[in-house]
Amino acid sequence: MATADEIVVRSGAGRALLAGPVPACPAGRAIVALPGGEVHLDPAAPDDPPLLVLRDPAEAGPAVAELLGPAALDAVRRAADGPVTTAWSPGSGWAAVRRAGLCRWLRRHGPDVLPAALLDLDEGVAATATELDAWEHTAAQGLLSGSAATAARLSELARIPGLPPTPPGLPELLASALVATLEWAPLDAATADRLRHEQDLGEALRRFGAAGRTIDWSALAAIPEVGGREPAAAGAAGGADDPGYRGSVDWHQVPRGVLDTAEDTVSWTVSGDVIEVNVRARPGGPDHPGLAFRVYAPSDPFPLGRSTLHRSPDGTRFRGRTRLRPTATGPGGLAVDVFDATDRRRPRLGVDAVGARALRWAARGVTLVRLAGTGVTADGVAAEALREAEALHDEVAETHPDDERRALALRCAARCAGLRRAVLVRAGEDRQASAIGRAWTDVGEPVTAADVAVPDLDRPGWRPLAAEHALTGPGVWWG
Repeated sequence: MATADEIVVRSGAGRALLAGPVPACPAGRAIVALPGGEVHLDPAAPDDPPLLVLRDPAEAGPAVAELLGPAALDAVRRAADGPVTTAWSPGSGWAAVRRAGLCRWLRRHGPDVLPAALLDLDEGVAATATELDAWEHTAAQGLLSGSAATAARLSELARIPGLPPTPPGLPELLASALVATLEWAPLDAATADRLRHEQDLGEALRRFGAAGRTIDWSALAAIPEVGGREPAAAGAAGGADDPGYRGSVDWHQVPRGVLDTAEDTVSWTVSGDVIEVNVRARPGGPDHPGLAFRVYAPSDPFPLGRSTLHRSPDGTRFRGRTRLRPTATGPGGLAVDVFDATDRRRPRLGVDAVGARALRWAARGVTLVRLAGTGVTADGVAAEALREAEALHDEVAETHPDDERRALALRCAARCAGLRRAVLVRAGEDRQASAIGRAWTDVGEPVTAADVAVPDLDRPGWRPLAAEHALTGPGVWWG
């Protein structure tokens, strides 16, 4: 078995080669395209070796060396004769790819609506700074082009007198974004001129030793492209306000930023054969005319009914009602799946719904752990979120009918336990942390040593991005 400083290169499905460990990803994974393959990152273990799936090892060669080091490239060339174990030496492009992946994961899996323009700038800069697939570079150009005006505006704000200190990470991001946007993004002449002007001013201030002015996150809220910086449900498990039965929203079924991301925000009542559904909206979130719901009974793959959801007059919820076809199941045994009818996906029901809930709780835990780097102490809430995720992953490991899914869920539970240990140690709760460690002492395959390892939360992968610092702005936090 490879150690934390080693990777194994071996044959995968088809003709692909796999370089690095298959990550557990209890909170979901981030995938970034490479020439001839892709890289899979685990945000719950951002400093561990990534997994490279190489469909064309020859084309992927430069990216392998850039991400895993020259020894890994040599191992890829020799892997046709059997598995090769080699030292992991993160190359020059690893930090940039990890940053792009974390931006992508936060946008897709995180419970909070982060400033989209800052995520776009961060991901765009990272994607243009390393050896990535042509599609990724095209996507990065689009991200940088779409947020170019925001970059210029933020740079202009930095010179306004009397504003509080600049948020951590923003000056460095802006300096890189101005350069990358001018080099990579298609821009109109006026925007390009603004960016060149800001770049020249920044260089002059650095050269002549002037500190310039600083900006505050409260000022960012006035910029339409940035807004939406309040945490919708970081670590919270809210409850539906309406009487009746309860359910939760599967984040991957609905558009981001429209609905509250807490648990149990779906409620329903049944009168005769009519069901009425209420879903809590995100405070200040936009409307979305494509929202709908469908109702299922256990062991029945066909919905009992479905209908659209419409925003209530006070804006606090989305409501809908429909007639159900006959079923012997009572209201409490129903499952209500809220989804986007304009981008329909198959519902996750039964044990798959438990797995989706486990991912949500793990995502809350991971994002809360990351917020410690912004100066916010949320270790107690983070530990509880990870404990809940561990229990749910354990339930999937015990009940899922698929062997591979059971094995993966057990690894996810172990990873949540290892991360929870790190959080408790940081909080000074050594006794509780030791108890968790003893519970996993005798676990063997499929759980690996890396799955139960206690991560070092001071390593670079846990440093928050500029967009995450937005959550710690004045007067903004969870109740």
